[in-house]
Amino acid sequence: MTYNNLGNSKIDTAWAQNVSGLMRNSFTAKVIMIGIVVLLCQIPILMVDDLIDRRLDLAQAVEKDIASKWGYRQKVSGPLLAIPVSRMITQTEKNGKSSREVTREEFSTYFAVPQDLKISGELTPEIRYRGIYEVVLYRSRIKLQGNIVFPAGVDKWQLQLDKSRLIVGIADLQGISAISGKFAGQTVIPEPGLCDKAPFPSGFSLPLGGQKNGSFEICFDLNGCRELLFSMTGRQTLLDLSSCWPAPSFCGAFLPVKRHITDKGFTAEWSVSEFNRDLPGSWIGSAVSFQQPEKNSHCGESHYERSAGVTLVKPADTYLQVNRAVEYALLVFIIVLMAMLIAERLTKVWVHPLQYFIAALSLVLFYSLTLAISEHTSFATAYIISTLVLAGTTGFYSALIYRKWRSALGMALAALSAYSAIFVILQLEDYALLAGTVILFVLLVVLMTFTGKINRMESANNSGNIE
Repeated sequence: MTYNNLGNSKIDTAWAQNVSGLMRNSFTAKVIMIGIVVLLCQIPILMVDDLIDRRLDLAQAVEKDIASKWGYRQKVSGPLLAIPVSRMITQTEKNGKSSREVTREEFSTYFAVPQDLKISGELTPEIRYRGIYEVVLYRSRIKLQGNIVFPAGVDKWQLQLDKSRLIVGIADLQGISAISGKFAGQTVIPEPGLCDKAPFPSGFSLPLGGQKNGSFEICFDLNGCRELLFSMTGRQTLLDLSSCWPAPSFCGAFLPVKRHITDKGFTAEWSVSEFNRDLPGSWIGSAVSFQQPEKNSHCGESHYERSAGVTLVKPADTYLQVNRAVEYALLVFIIVLMAMLIAERLTKVWVHPLQYFIAALSLVLFYSLTLAISEHTSFATAYIISTLVLAGTTGFYSALIYRKWRSALGMALAALSAYSAIFVILQLEDYALLAGTVILFVLLVVLMTFTGKINRMESANNSGNIE
């Protein structure tokens, strides 16, 4: 038993020496080891991704809470002419073997779109804060102008013109105030609520009191969060929006025909005719409905149908920028770890696999550090600070490993160059693919230059171990 244990011990020692020698002298083994380290580091990278998502969810929860007291994403629908209608219908009722005809009165609502509709709105953005989170809100002054034509009659239906009204749909009534209206030159007092079978769930109405054909003017203030949309309900609809916000994103089913965007704000104009959207000129009952933004949702485009508007976008969204930076983590790992391998071959100082793994972990911490700092300052400032910290720690760790200041400086410059290149890519949104491809080609040329000497290095290593 003693001899067997001694033999096994010698075998284990020999195996360990062979593995150690392979890791020291084989370039291929080191490259495989680096690949394994990079794959293992994808686990903490996924954890960073999850951290970003959780912080984003918290920011959206703050936005939702503030918007609940101010106004959510808003959509203005209409106005539509609404006239109650009724008709007598005869139905056959069966009672066992006998049947009889019963006549009863059926009620519904006739709806008609304006002949022409002009919408104008001016948005005044307002930033509200809760802790480290900021929410983009807005105040707006809305004016709806146009002409309404009453029908001469509706087949088989009797119009109750004395109960006619204009109805306007508002996505979130929390944000509406200062409503005023005129029809045919006369002031009309707005009323809360809509009418039976209204195509939108909430809003207000203007009773017309039996008046016929005329022009209308409806004005109101509307508070909301980020997004403001308008339904293009007129046979010919013109929409004019303006704001001092420098970063608009035009949304909905239609793009503006004219727009002007500067650092001081934007103006935009839309022109939509009845041929551009699937909305009839008139209908009875619930044949048409208008989708409204969901209060609990931060995305989705189902309510964009037949509408146009704008979203006030943050010029530099912290979580989006950090998430984009994380997408390039694999590229940074390859650049820095291959730089460590090159430094190892040049200095002839063996680097332990654990040291490669620790260096890679420091690269992972870069992203959590950037996220933490960017919540208190701009993304650019956070990225620069994190890059300098990471380059400094990489240089310090390399000095401990290689014991040569040139190697330490080279490693620091490699980390600095990698993160600087990624920062440039993040800034060049339209040219990100081109910039990333150029960087990959430069990296490939560097690898070609170094790996072209592998055979000579292996020959030198066979004649003597690396110290």
